[in-house]
Amino acid sequence: RQNVAVRAARGRYKVYIIDEVHMLTREAFNALLKTLEEPPAHVKFVLCTTEPEKLPITILSRCQRFDFQTVEPNAIARRLAQIVEAEGAVVAPEAIRLIARRAAGSMRDSQSLLEQLLGGATGPIGVDDVHAVIGTGREEKVGELVAAVAARDARGALLAFDAAVASGADPGGVLEQVMAALRDSLLASVGCGAEVMLQGDGLGVDLAALGRNAGTTTLLAMLQIIDHALDRMRLSGHATVLAEMAIVRLACLEDLDSLAAAVERVAAGADQSAASAAGEKKSSLP
Repeated sequence: RQNVAVRAARGRYKVYIIDEVHMLTREAFNALLKTLEEPPAHVKFVLCTTEPEKLPITILSRCQRFDFQTVEPNAIARRLAQIVEAEGAVVAPEAIRLIARRAAGSMRDSQSLLEQLLGGATGPIGVDDVHAVIGTGREEKVGELVAAVAARDARGALLAFDAAVASGADPGGVLEQVMAALRDSLLASVGCGAEVMLQGDGLGVDLAALGRNAGTTTLLAMLQIIDHALDRMRLSGHATVLAEMAIVRLACLEDLDSLAAAVERVAAGADQSAASAAGEKKSSLP
């Protein structure tokens, strides 16, 4: 607070950047509030946080708020390609796109992953190198797993999963890849286009056709099974077993959309029978 009153030796403003501001104690917020209530004209505060809901309302009411959105994967891929060219490295375009998708909208995470790959590379970087670093399975193996689940082939799904894990993939990472594929199928089943899809063409599976065939209700149940398994795997020492259990459940899941339609037909038939019986009873009265 004492330094705030002193003007900058160079420049018009003195700028204070407080990162992860939600971690400040109540006492620290109270001290900051006294300055924010009557800020000097030459001072600017930049408060950075990923959890704005943890900031006191007295602080928020005195700030201009700017919410930064996630970066679109194609924009991340273009920036990574520029970095690769500037570094004189060789990275396959498919590997760059995989990094961009894996970053989930974070430019910083994508560049950190690229830096890790470039630091340990002894030659051109391909998709397999990316999978090895992030602990995911090769796309063709994940595609085989998804296709086996769609065909209700539990044995084939387990074999594809075991092959992915044997190649060095993390069980949770493989399940997350399956979840991303089923998520794309779900969006396709309700009419969304390729612009919102997370998976590329490397799976070798027509996710849109899978979505149409499986149905929305079945896909929702599959995603819930995977989400529950991933949640349990974080706290368990038997992650592989839990992942295999989830895969068997996926492959053995009944066609819930067909079941729902059958239930509706039975219910409609029962209502019609009841109405017919009531009509016959009424007509038989003297």
